[in-house]
Amino acid sequence: MKVSTYFPSPLYALLFLTTFYAITSTAIINSQTDATTDGLAPIDFITDTQKVDEDENSSKPEFVNKVPSLSITRGKDAVMRCTVKNLGNNVISWHHLESNSDLTINKQVLKSDPRIRIKQEQDSWLLIINNVSLEDKGFYVCRINWQPNSQLAYLNVVVPPKFDENSFPNNHEIVIQEYINLTLRCQATGDPQPTIEWRHEDGGPIVLSTPTDLTTSLASSSPRRIEGEELHFRPITRWSMGSYLCIASNGVPPSISRRLMITVHFPPVIRIAQQSLVVMRGQNAVLQCLVESCPLAEQQWIHPNGEVINEEWKKYSLDTEETYHFKVVHQLTIKNAEIEDGGEFICVVNNSIGEAKSSIKLQE
Repeated sequence: MKVSTYFPSPLYALLFLTTFYAITSTAIINSQTDATTDGLAPIDFITDTQKVDEDENSSKPEFVNKVPSLSITRGKDAVMRCTVKNLGNNVISWHHLESNSDLTINKQVLKSDPRIRIKQEQDSWLLIINNVSLEDKGFYVCRINWQPNSQLAYLNVVVPPKFDENSFPNNHEIVIQEYINLTLRCQATGDPQPTIEWRHEDGGPIVLSTPTDLTTSLASSSPRRIEGEELHFRPITRWSMGSYLCIASNGVPPSISRRLMITVHFPPVIRIAQQSLVVMRGQNAVLQCLVESCPLAEQQWIHPNGEVINEEWKKYSLDTEETYHFKVVHQLTIKNAEIEDGGEFICVVNNSIGEAKSSIKLQE
């Protein structure tokens, strides 16, 4: 009798294996359930491959903290810290993105720059840049084995303000005629770019044009601070005379300031409060002549008889008081006034720009 051999088709084989796997899995799950029900610990199946993976993960290098970004003043030292645990035999490196240059590998410095050093402190790798310059500004990358996994930090290099001396007049002093337009300039460099602020040195108002009403307080109608590189006077007047401060700042200490002096020349102007003065016999008579001028004017009192009164005249005393930059009060005191002392006294003033005179009539 002939015996035939039968080989199942692949489809039947696959169906058989699937059924066997399902039955086996169900049996294992039921056995674990029964063991738990009976108070026995469930059985964990751990393969050798899983164990190797866990060992590799426990020794894999990783960053501990982010590398902090820094803001350093030019000329000082920058220290950037990158901390990695489980580095082992792996490679750690520093890279500067802006210059696209590798700086260090482990303890070796790659860039030919004596300012750059690398220092290890346990798990930390310190990139040290001495005397930083603006070219050092940018992003720095700390990475392991040149892999995408890396730490990125920014080094900002700042520069304190510095004046451009060419923007100032010689000797920082300006002498100008009244009613002429004037522009002061003050420029400074730094990083970030400094802001410029103008102030009056005495803290007073900045009068940029001719006051329309001198009875109104200049403090209430004029600013005390003005921002910008240029300060415009349209036009300059005697009320703008004085010292000004140009202050440059950019948040990087120290702020700096420069003093500019403006002197406004104009001819003398006389202001008389009382054109006529009545005095009792035997009393002192006080005559006042308020003069505005720059340069300060020379002053004289002319007696009704036409002579110039001087200190040698015992019956008269002469006093001068400066009340403002360009204001001077000239006072003439007549002691024990008599009838013969009456008449018209003339206040005469002059400077290099012009002259002026005004009279006061003394009556008994």
